[in-house]
Amino acid sequence: MLLVSALFLGAAPVGVLVHLAGTAELTRGQKRMWIAGLIGRNGPTFFAAYFSATERRRATQELEAARQNRR
Repeated sequence: MLLVSALFLGAAPVGVLVHLAGTAELTRGQKRMWIAGLIGRNGPTFFAAYFSATERRRATQELEAARQNRR
């Protein structure tokens, strides 16, 4: 039972990474920003936003704005 639980717990993050690697919806730079966002301090927020196309667009714009502010 513990093994099944661990598999289910790991399925969503692996699914996000597989989709992120294979999607044509995002550019290469946007994919890098998403990976950095998922690994960063606000990772859970970006993880939740990834499952909705409109939220994903909003979060991508937020990541791009944050990158522009750092420059």
